[in-house]
Amino acid sequence: MSSSIYHTQKISLNLKKLVKLLVIQTTILGGFFYIQSVVASCTIISGSPDFFISGHIFPPLDPRTPINGTLAKRITYAYSTAGGLKTYCTSTGSTATLTSDFTHISGELYDTALPGISMRIKIGDSANYAYLPGVISNTGQWEIYAVPVEIELIKTSNSITAGNIPSRTLARAHLTAENNFNVFNVTMTAPLTVAI
Repeated sequence: MSSSIYHTQKISLNLKKLVKLLVIQTTILGGFFYIQSVVASCTIISGSPDFFISGHIFPPLDPRTPINGTLAKRITYAYSTAGGLKTYCTSTGSTATLTSDFTHISGELYDTALPGISMRIKIGDSANYAYLPGVISNTGQWEIYAVPVEIELIKTSNSITAGNIPSRTLARAHLTAENNFNVFNVTMTAPLTVAI
């Protein structure tokens, strides 16, 4: 009789261990699937992430401008040959990191390859904008027909030199939280010409 009770208790303990093990495994798997489900992803519904700005000749710069002063400013729009861009992201909100193919000097300044002249690049409109390097936020669904761009030339030394700022990708926006999904690029189709 006691042997039977002992055997029943042993089965009961083994069942409890089995249930506990199953609960732990289910919790771990559930957590894994939850992590997988919260990782957002984005896809392009229509259009292209490539936007372009044309070359520009700045008005003659004033060499008497003080150091760190603004020599000239260009406000324009970058357009897509595909008519714009529409993306869908599974996240309800996203933040795009803005970078440039121009060499970052410090703060908001980028190298123009012209002695004494650096530039600041601003992407976006008055409601949602950022200087590079920086971030720009969105609800998660990106629908872009044109990208507002501001290029500001800054005097960084007493002597400035005229010439051309080479054409490169001025700005890139990618979503680091969504596997570096490329939202848009703003590329110059021709150099920017600077006269003094």
